[in-house]
Amino acid sequence: MNCVDIIKKCAEIPSFSTEEHVLHPFIYDFVRENDIGEIEHVHKNNLVVYVPPAGDPGEKNDLPLVALTAHLDKINHFGNNDTEKLPVESDDGKLTGQLDDSAGVGICLYTAYLRNEYNFPPLMLLFSEMEEHGSYIQPDQGLVSGLGAARISRHLLDTERIPVLFLTIDTTPFYRGTNGISIYSRFWEKDDFKISEKLKKKTEQLEDFFLSQYPEIKHQNNSNDYITYGRLMNKDTGCYVPSIALEPAIYPYHQIGESVFISDILMIVKILTEFLTQFPFQEITSV
Repeated sequence: MNCVDIIKKCAEIPSFSTEEHVLHPFIYDFVRENDIGEIEHVHKNNLVVYVPPAGDPGEKNDLPLVALTAHLDKINHFGNNDTEKLPVESDDGKLTGQLDDSAGVGICLYTAYLRNEYNFPPLMLLFSEMEEHGSYIQPDQGLVSGLGAARISRHLLDTERIPVLFLTIDTTPFYRGTNGISIYSRFWEKDDFKISEKLKKKTEQLEDFFLSQYPEIKHQNNSNDYITYGRLMNKDTGCYVPSIALEPAIYPYHQIGESVFISDILMIVKILTEFLTQFPFQEITSV
């Protein structure tokens, strides 16, 4: 199983904004064929994949639930919805195609696949519709950015299925053609949200882990679904759930032929694997 190949297959599928359902069969098949877990269809085009830990579930009841998130939609730069297969190629150490956010979807699926090899906590994969702004397509329908993440957040609150952390895998435009990885963690700086000391302390624990373990990561911030999860899961809910994003560099951004460095993809997988096996989740739940 190869993470890059999974991303390629995701990138080929024209899951344009409001048409995310065309990517659903690939995800259903991948989850079923690799015995990863169970899928729940959440309002419109959103999916939640429940991934139990490997081995005897009774031995791991103390491990908290961790959410990995990625958005399914791609911006339609092709002028119509009749495209059956989008172009993807691998050359010069880069993967080029519509990688926003095929990279994130592929990395989440591959991480779930790895749970049979590692002592991961139980996972939820949150695959959302409409991360991109509604002005890109059919603005008369009143579509807004973060719509899918908002729908999933409300569903999790309604069903009381609250993870200890939301970790979004998306792509960052800050590197402008060079490779690199960013971590976004302070969603409240991009939103009208008064941060509590409890949530701030939990977030700082996560920042300390990533930035001390991987000094090459840049601590930056930008707007994407991680803000939506952070705001809705914490505003007047009493949950205190950190929301962060881990992102490989992409260039160009929001255009045809976006490139992501394969070395960054592999590093994200390495970081996630080490995080899910080494981070002391019991400490963050006790804050």
